[in-house]
Amino acid sequence: MKTYIKKLSLDKAIWWSIILSTVFLFLSILFIVFTYSLLPPVIPIFNQLPWGTERLVTKIGILIPVGFSFIYLITNIVLTHVIYERSAMLGRMLNLSSLLMSTLTTIFVFKTIQLIL
Repeated sequence: MKTYIKKLSLDKAIWWSIILSTVFLFLSILFIVFTYSLLPPVIPIFNQLPWGTERLVTKIGILIPVGFSFIYLITNIVLTHVIYERSAMLGRMLNLSSLLMSTLTTIFVFKTIQLIL
């Protein structure tokens, strides 16, 4: 495990994208924890669906985007570990896409909660 972390930490683009992705997801979870008691019983998460009850989930559903983003981050870290020796650029692109996804997830969570409150 130490060699795995050491190998990825040598590439600064990968290392900083992992760190920033984790920070953004942590900020999202902190914001959810602090505002959870203020949320109504149902909130709109699935905004692409037609208007109505299909868009609504219980307030614990605000963790769905964060969970998907976290799974995406972990998957890309593992794939980067496997791919990095053959293609460092592909590993960087995977981790930068994780950074983009966690950033957009954080914006989505903040804006959704801001809209509700």
